[in-house]
Amino acid sequence: MRGREREWRVALGLFRAARSGKSAVLLLDGESGTGKSRFLAEAADTAAELGFSLAVGHAEELGQLVPMAPLFSAFNESPITLISQAPTVDTRIMLVERLRARAEALASRNPLVVVLDDLQWADPVTLMALRTLESQLSPQPLVWMLARSTDRHGTEVERLFTALEAEGAVRLELAPLSPTPWPR
Repeated sequence: MRGREREWRVALGLFRAARSGKSAVLLLDGESGTGKSRFLAEAADTAAELGFSLAVGHAEELGQLVPMAPLFSAFNESPITLISQAPTVDTRIMLVERLRARAEALASRNPLVVVLDDLQWADPVTLMALRTLESQLSPQPLVWMLARSTDRHGTEVERLFTALEAEGAVRLELAPLSPTPWPR
């Protein structure tokens, strides 16, 4: 990736680690428009080319009504279907357990990359589920790639990123790229 060589080397290193059976977490911080979504898309494409399974989702500003929506979309699951299958169990626990089982199944076939963008918009339940899932799935060959915009303040997502970084996650700040001059 032009202009992001250092960051790209980090991502490729995490993919190599996952191919050898290790889990890893990459945290991307940056202001809106700095290329976080583009970086994640390129990383997902590269992971797919390398034979990884993918789970890709994003949070939406107006999507906070459905807790864990970014995770459900990433794993192609429907919360309505899951809730109807076990209505007597604490719903959040059951939903996290179902997502964990889905991630384990995917990671058992090929290393897995989970890409979640725009986490500044994520609801608190999604962030708690991420924390739980990252911990529970750490023995799996899995790379978490999580991004948020730093120009939108959210203390819950900052707490999540800080906790993950304290446990070994790689945190990168994407600064704006300098403009490329037009050829003469």
